[in-house]
Amino acid sequence: MPSPSSLLAGLGIGVLAGAGAVCYCLTLKYLPTPVVVSVANLYIVVTVLLGVAVLHEALTLLKIAALIITVIGAVALARAPARHAVQTSGSAVQPNHRGLAFGILGLYVALVGVSTFLEKPALRTLDATELNALLATGMLLVAGAGLVSEGHLPKPGLRMVKSIGIGAMIGLGSIFYFVGLTRLPVSLCPPSHVAL
Repeated sequence: MPSPSSLLAGLGIGVLAGAGAVCYCLTLKYLPTPVVVSVANLYIVVTVLLGVAVLHEALTLLKIAALIITVIGAVALARAPARHAVQTSGSAVQPNHRGLAFGILGLYVALVGVSTFLEKPALRTLDATELNALLATGMLLVAGAGLVSEGHLPKPGLRMVKSIGIGAMIGLGSIFYFVGLTRLPVSLCPPSHVAL
């Protein structure tokens, strides 16, 4: 059984990731989907820089080039022509909320970048399945609190079963990611499973 501090660390990482996911969903109400998806991927920059600064991972020319390409790619994708973008009815641009939306999106980048970075040190005391379970539990707590605060409790049915199936696939992918992370530097393998 992991120590209480390890359990709290795993839950805390899940709460950070869950809060980041809430920020992500909020920005979809005010910004076009391509902008949100593209900018959200900049959390990788935060994760890599923390890995270099805190864990003293090597900052190679290849990593620098990858970071530059990531930023350029995010900017290019965010400015893609509308005919190539996926738009939902809730993603229309509302100028009076644009500044707030970008602020929330920046908070997402910070929260998910930090939570992703913290997974590497957590794997020193937790195995991959333990961290995955704690991360999912922390995210579930945040999601549950959000649903209760808005009065939207999920209804049993096919939609819930599909959602659980998607969650199970993401969880399985996370376990493989955490197993890889135990053997690789965090700056080499930031995941793409966080931003759904």
